Amino acid sequence: KEQKLRLLIDRRYLAKTSEVSSASLFKLLEAFKNETDAVIWDMLSVIVNDLKIFFDPHTEEKRAFQRRVGDIARDQFKRLGVVAKANDSDNDRRLRATIMGLMRFSKDEDFKAQIENVYAKQDITKVDTDLRWVVAAALLRENNALSPKYFNIYCTSVDASLKQDIGGALAASRDRDTLKGYLPKLMDGTIRPQDRFGFYYRLVGNYVSQDDALDWMFANWDWLVKEEG
Repeated sequence: KEQKLRLLIDRRYLAKTSEVSSASLFKLLEAFKNETDAVIWDMLSVIVNDLKIFFDPHTEEKRAFQRRVGDIARDQFKRLGVVAKANDSDNDRRLRATIMGLMRFSKDEDFKAQIENVYAKQDITKVDTDLRWVVAAALLRENNALSPKYFNIYCTSVDASLKQDIGGALAASRDRDTLKGYLPKLMDGTIRPQDRFGFYYRLVGNYVSQDDALDWMFANWDWLVKEEG
């Protein structure tokens, strides 16, 4: 495992130089599709995230990349599914969340159907904590009407882990109006002062809300300096 991990880490950093083409990482990812070690898949997921910057949103090239990621992760997804099993090893429990995250990114129809069938009627606060973020994000992506309910959970919960998962899922939305609507909540006390920076950081990191979030920051700079120092 150590040699595989070293190979992935080295190639990832070399791809940031002129020595190795970033395109070569695609073949490297495919070479590991039968891997079952969660640590290796964590690094594969990091490489997928690195490659996202090369694709503009809403282009066929981006969709082709997403499908390719789905193809790479599909065998592990079929093996693990979307529900924890009583006989899961520690490795598989950790790996399931990573694979589900990759399948969510791929927009795989089978993945979306399984999430809907298993989790749509469940209380999101009762979902396995290992899977909660990706389940919440997947449900919100398909049903934006859940946003007010989830936002209320985020604002009222005192469970730091739950807040992190729900906040991340809310900020991963692709609905610009919904995301833009969170910005005034940073100022009116709905989002608690101690949570403001983390939630805003997520909005800046989403390409859908990035421009609106930056415009909001510039427009409210004096208030931010006063509040945050």
